[in-house]
Amino acid sequence: MGEKKTEVRAAVVGLGWPGMQHLKGYIADSRSEVIAVCDLDKTHAEEVASEYKIQHIYTNHLEMLENKEIDAVSVCLPNFLHAPISIDALNAGKHVLCEKPPARSAEEAKAMADAASENGKTLMYALVQRFGGNAQRLKQLVTAGELGDIYFGKAAYVRRRGIPIGKEGWFVDKKRSGGGALIDIGVHALDCIWWLMNSPRPVEVMGAVYSHFGHLVPDDVKYDVDDGTFAQIHFENGATIILETTWALNLPGDNYIKVAGTKAGATLNPFTLYTEEDGKEVDKPLNAPRINGFDEEVKHFVGCIVDSEEPISSAEQGIMLMQMLDGIYESAETGQSVHITDFSTPNG
Repeated sequence: MGEKKTEVRAAVVGLGWPGMQHLKGYIADSRSEVIAVCDLDKTHAEEVASEYKIQHIYTNHLEMLENKEIDAVSVCLPNFLHAPISIDALNAGKHVLCEKPPARSAEEAKAMADAASENGKTLMYALVQRFGGNAQRLKQLVTAGELGDIYFGKAAYVRRRGIPIGKEGWFVDKKRSGGGALIDIGVHALDCIWWLMNSPRPVEVMGAVYSHFGHLVPDDVKYDVDDGTFAQIHFENGATIILETTWALNLPGDNYIKVAGTKAGATLNPFTLYTEEDGKEVDKPLNAPRINGFDEEVKHFVGCIVDSEEPISSAEQGIMLMQMLDGIYESAETGQSVHITDFSTPNG
């Protein structure tokens, strides 16, 4: 038998740490290969291409998109570039795996979803916490009904100190980032717990946003984003999520996912099922295989392309996720709860 034919030829735009994880994920999947890389730093792109034996090197994504050999593109760039470059790639007939957050706003995410729909291409978001071993195992238990109807979730991604600056300060510049701690790391915690709760449609949000730690960044860096955000989100099915996320807080750092249903509850860390047996409360430690979430994420993306299936982190979900983030920011600004309208359907 001859060698298996490559089914997905990929390009990676942006060769920072996330981009390198995407690149390695494609290499790990026998159905795909990376045939092009693109980065403004040509020397770095050449070094990566040399190390991984990648044929094409670009510093301009539009030139790269003219390459008809490319089937799929990973967009691993600062937030303000997610929508324009993803849309360019979709319009060029490429499938897209875009790093989190989906965009800077729900409006941008909808434009991305519309481009995917109009071009008949897959748009998936790289929400890697969905692909960890514990999360995958807990999702199986949820799907099997082990927790009953899930009606409450609590999630946190809290750093005591950990404000990222980014190249030329883009992380802490709202115009380029879309926000601070919430859109950077809070999106991970919110997305993971929302997915575990079967992604109900959000209907109302109440949020509080704080920015008290600008003194921790250099004086010449513009800092106009949140370093602490707290929110409560209500869903169409009656469920509720409470979210905590900070880059800086005068409390210990924390990172947890907790879900509660009518039959049982669970936490990801420690990975435990909280249930009852014979009328008594029982805490059951759970086990899951240790897997590389980035590899699994890319594997899922490749599989969706090959099998023409909808990604678990879909374009529509990207819109709703951004609606929740937008709603939190709007609520904090107005001091009122925010009702989320339904415009998640592409072209709707």
